[in-house]
Amino acid sequence: MTSKKRPQKVIGIDIGSKTIKMVEVLLSDRPTIIKWASLDNTAGAGLPVERSRKELIKLIKKCRKNLKPTTSISSLCLDDPTLLVKELSLPAMGQKELLENIRFELSEYFSNNLSEFHFSYRYVKNTNEIKGLTTLLVAALPLALLSKYTDMIQSSGFRLKHIDVPANAISKLLRRIKPNTGMDFGIEIKEVLCIADIGGRKIDVSIYEEGNYVLNRTSAINGEHNPEDCLAAISQVIDYYHRKNYSLRVSKVMLIGGGAYKEGLSEFLSVQIGLPVEAAKPDMLTTFDKVPEDFPVSLYFNALGAAIRED
Repeated sequence: MTSKKRPQKVIGIDIGSKTIKMVEVLLSDRPTIIKWASLDNTAGAGLPVERSRKELIKLIKKCRKNLKPTTSISSLCLDDPTLLVKELSLPAMGQKELLENIRFELSEYFSNNLSEFHFSYRYVKNTNEIKGLTTLLVAALPLALLSKYTDMIQSSGFRLKHIDVPANAISKLLRRIKPNTGMDFGIEIKEVLCIADIGGRKIDVSIYEEGNYVLNRTSAINGEHNPEDCLAAISQVIDYYHRKNYSLRVSKVMLIGGGAYKEGLSEFLSVQIGLPVEAAKPDMLTTFDKVPEDFPVSLYFNALGAAIRED
């Protein structure tokens, strides 16, 4: 994104199992966080599909009313158990051939008809220039799920312009976190971060190399965010990564999601894991303009990442 482009306002939306989050952002070389709002997600559990849909639309509308946005343009961070995200290395080729190869590479993960899924990708880096390989971040989503969320967001009064996935939303935001005072989460050459997204019903633990998604594991947890459960989930992913990688090591752990604010959790995990552990906080966003001190970055991490656009 360059300064020649006219700044645009976008609302990042993240619909979690426990909380609906929205953040309005003015996009520019130095994005500005304008306002944010969240609401408990009381729809879903135990409700029929159609009733759940209507209840969720009501909640999205209510959260939108609380936000009082100055734009209707939105970007949704879509997270669902049926979502598949993989990093693939493929030879350089045309777009049509590339999509065919992506579908072939991912076919082993699906028992359903591939025509029922939408595939998208983003170039990450050249893996081996001599062999001509390119690394892609690939996402596959059921078309029925895309249709469902598109309908709900648009029925709630938004103009849905983009649909993102957590892996890409987090990557975009990590690349905007620069060195600062205190704990340094700046993305340095070959730096490896562990990102633990602690939600109401699950914890997603991911590894990012230089801000790029590498792997993820999801574990079910209860709403109490038991420190031992969080420790087990994070340790398993870090240990797995270290067994598979002989040259790089995780240097830091960042906590995001509503559970990141549990008192004493960061300190407990840091002692047990033996690495710096900290919840995301406003002063990490040094490439943003005038980040409010009371902005709960951890809670809105995915929504904020979805709002950020990259050309």
